[in-house]
Amino acid sequence: MELTIEALKRLDLVDFLSRSYGLRFRRVGKQYSCHSPFNDEKRPSFFVRMVEGRWLFKDFSSGFAGSIVDFVQMREGLGSIRDAWGHIVGLISPDMMSKSTVDPFDLPGESPESYDVGDLYSRLREQDISVCRDYLLGRGISEGLVHALISEGELVHNR
Repeated sequence: MELTIEALKRLDLVDFLSRSYGLRFRRVGKQYSCHSPFNDEKRPSFFVRMVEGRWLFKDFSSGFAGSIVDFVQMREGLGSIRDAWGHIVGLISPDMMSKSTVDPFDLPGESPESYDVGDLYSRLREQDISVCRDYLLGRGISEGLVHALISEGELVHNR
């Protein structure tokens, strides 16, 4: 069976980052925190938590956020999802796979070769963008710019 992108996103990200990048986490409620792997800082601003069965991270000091694939792509300076996927597979140990929250070899999903970013973008464009619009307006982005982003199809639904 094939390891998929979805299976990678279900790997225990705290365990993976601790083993592969030497990050030292502490539990804070339902999430984990540590110092940023992207910046030097005095107070931890890097958080990891599970959302809807997938592990995600948010680094408030750099603004980076995403899944295991995004982390490796940014941290290693890799140009594509395929490169990040290959790098992750090289770092994964068999016991990390057994600690996954779901059996990664039993999940339906897309392999990096068939991962269709255009399809994902189309599906996100079909969803209500009011949350994103309101967020941008609330952050002080001008109404004209927000309207232009909507008109050009650049603003998409994003939870």
